[in-house]
Amino acid sequence: MTMSNGSPWRLDAGRAVLTQGALRGHIDLGSPEAGARIQMADADEIGVLWRRTNPGDARSLEEAYVRGPDLVAAYAPDARFPFREEFYWRVDDEPRAAGDPAELSALVSLQTQLLDTSPKVWVQSQWRSEESVALQGPAGAAAVLHRIVGGGLSVIETVDPADVCVGPELTSSEAGASVRWSLNCPFLEKGVIRRARLGIAVTGRDNDVETAQAWLRRFASRAVALTA
Repeated sequence: MTMSNGSPWRLDAGRAVLTQGALRGHIDLGSPEAGARIQMADADEIGVLWRRTNPGDARSLEEAYVRGPDLVAAYAPDARFPFREEFYWRVDDEPRAAGDPAELSALVSLQTQLLDTSPKVWVQSQWRSEESVALQGPAGAAAVLHRIVGGGLSVIETVDPADVCVGPELTSSEAGASVRWSLNCPFLEKGVIRRARLGIAVTGRDNDVETAQAWLRRFASRAVALTA
């Protein structure tokens, strides 16, 4: 088991475990198609976040490490998906006021050695929601507000509008809701790195629409880390 001092992440036999305040997460790093399993402290699992759903999606993990608030997982290119892919999972480590949402974001980074290509990354989330509604954020940002079964929690899910090719595709059923996004459609030249930014916030049910809009403004205003 490895853990950086002060980091909310720890690595344990190919799995990453997140503990940040009341937010909990579990990721099987060797299976990006399984996504991140999300729950709150002393509560049942509320959803599975950002499963990779590209056809034939069985990526080979090259390396994984913890760096401050970030968990980094890198995957090797293969014949089906000829891109080196890195996932930067990040939790909000800034001081938070009581009642502020718990946040988790991801940066998907792709690099190719081919002369020309147009990569697509499909991700899908599934939530134990009793209601899920589409929201419009600043600068055309699309988002979904999920009201989790039990009445106490809501989850806001979004992708930076510059990084969305398709989505959100929202499907609801008796089991909850599924949201699908396609990322990184633009042309990618040899050696160029392209990134897509995703985020969620978990908040209380009261005034969740207003909280969602305020959080979407904060998410939109944040610059991508230069180290990513």
